[in-house]
Amino acid sequence: MRKFLAALVVAALLSALASCSSGDGGRTGSTTGPAKTTSTTLLGSTKPGGTAADYAASLTVGLTRTSGKQELQLSKTEAGCVAEVWVAVMGAAVLADKKVAPADLENPDFAFPKLGLSLDQGLKMVDVYSTCHVNIFEQFTAVLAEGLDATQTACLRANLTDEVTRQFLAATLVSNATSADLSSTLDKIDTTCRLSPGSPTSGG
Repeated sequence: MRKFLAALVVAALLSALASCSSGDGGRTGSTTGPAKTTSTTLLGSTKPGGTAADYAASLTVGLTRTSGKQELQLSKTEAGCVAEVWVAVMGAAVLADKKVAPADLENPDFAFPKLGLSLDQGLKMVDVYSTCHVNIFEQFTAVLAEGLDATQTACLRANLTDEVTRQFLAATLVSNATSADLSSTLDKIDTTCRLSPGSPTSGG
């Protein structure tokens, strides 16, 4: 059974990485303007196609759309930098072949794992944050630390290394399940830092 930290990581990932706009839900009222009509499927629309620039522009919107609650904060410049590389890694032709339209990448529920990306591609997509001068690891840890007390937060920061976070974020972009080794690592951090509800020093 997955423990509390693993659940926290999934929640943080949804808001911090998967279009960075889970709180917005794709409704009107977004800080970046009115919502656009896209496919109701998570994979893509029935009207695919577009240039790499088209996909990058739409993904930039998705990466900057946020409700401001527990989400990765990116400027338009940072998001544009990340989006350009993400599209290059995924491939505009592959996106079109998967029937993904550019506007679909603005969808906060877009399912990246269904693209069939490799772990190497996922790692490149995570690594670009550093290239674009975005400290994804610090912001990600800050999201996880929401609701924890000072002792738990210090323990989390000491044990959740950048490499563990990097591997998890990459794996979640390419798969809906984490590896046994990674899940075990998260469980150990959970136990060490007493993060699960009901533990003696749990903040939840």
